[in-house]
Amino acid sequence: MLPQTPLLDLAAVHSHPSAMAYSAVNLRDNLYQVPHLDLVAVEVEEAHLADFCRDPIVMDTFSSSLVGMACTQGTRGVLTHIAFAIPTHVLCVKLSRSISSAGKKGTRSKGQSSPLARSREELKKVLLNKKIRKAAFDMHKLALGLYHDHGLMIARAIDLQSTRIGDRQSLDMYVSLLGSETMVKKGAVADAFIGKGMEAGSIQNLALRAWAACKAGLLADANGELRRSPLINATDIPIRVRFLLSVQATILI
Repeated sequence: MLPQTPLLDLAAVHSHPSAMAYSAVNLRDNLYQVPHLDLVAVEVEEAHLADFCRDPIVMDTFSSSLVGMACTQGTRGVLTHIAFAIPTHVLCVKLSRSISSAGKKGTRSKGQSSPLARSREELKKVLLNKKIRKAAFDMHKLALGLYHDHGLMIARAIDLQSTRIGDRQSLDMYVSLLGSETMVKKGAVADAFIGKGMEAGSIQNLALRAWAACKAGLLADANGELRRSPLINATDIPIRVRFLLSVQATILI
């Protein structure tokens, strides 16, 4: 599920009973001058997320008070993956195309839900958990995409660029949020966020951007900037307004 690229060390693949549903590899930090070591990127198919809720990586991620987030879109702009990151690892979730299709195959006794339905509920719990702050670059677009494409809402979400004044899509903005020019490799940052790396839409790039969002969120929190930043709480937005905003997602994303 995670093809070989320069960002990954496939010699360190972790085993799991269901290799098709879960895969983990070492993720290489190429953004900072002094790279962070021992980073792990995990990909889980949404339909199997509930099965892995007791996995240490999943538990650590979903129990953190602040996570970085990122997303990828398919060829039609529909969200295909979302990622949650803490300083040591990233959890990438491959979203199901249709939650309504869950449970169509086979029969289940009354009251028994499908694996996908159970996993979707676990994902909702995390997205709506107000004890977890979720920081992302362009969080407003991520929140709109979640609702427009998958009917998912998010709470206590933070748009990182909104913590600073300046051109939100400029390289200087990304460098500033990640630390400073002396701390990061500008070329690698440009590639990951606005260059070929971003355009490729790979799982490796997704994991790196989510991890960078976590780093930026922690730096902003230490500087007191997160406390001054407005929160995105989709549940506080009236349904009609939420629908009108979600229609704009097809343009913004």
